[in-house]
Amino acid sequence: MACWRKAKEMKVNLVTVCPGLLMDSSACQDSSIPYLKGGKDMLKNGHLAIEDVEKAAEAHVFVYEAMDNGAGGRYLCFGNVIRKRSEAIELENRLKIQGMLSGGGSHEVLNEEEDAEVTSMLSNAKLVRLIQASKRFSCKLEV
Repeated sequence: MACWRKAKEMKVNLVTVCPGLLMDSSACQDSSIPYLKGGKDMLKNGHLAIEDVEKAAEAHVFVYEAMDNGAGGRYLCFGNVIRKRSEAIELENRLKIQGMLSGGGSHEVLNEEEDAEVTSMLSNAKLVRLIQASKRFSCKLEV
């Protein structure tokens, strides 16, 4: 909040790209654990999002380049929201942290019998629109 206030005060265009849990082919458990400490609550509320690290890097470039054309504000960056217990277990297996999200026993977050889907209110539409517009614009320049 302080950063946004200062940017407004100084009339600086502030842009932030907020990725979900960054993943790559060699997902490192140590860097994921701090993010996932609140993972059960994020999962239960439909806020547990993940993104490929390369796609997040590309998003930063697109947003940075679009600043000259008025891009500003916060851009949520994620490719997938974990909405089902089976997806949580798959993520746990990738990160080698069994039980941290899916729980078990009385601490179970999502019903094991039904692979019910949690509703998510997360949206990355603002970032998607910016990237699509950037790609259309760059294609027109090459023609």
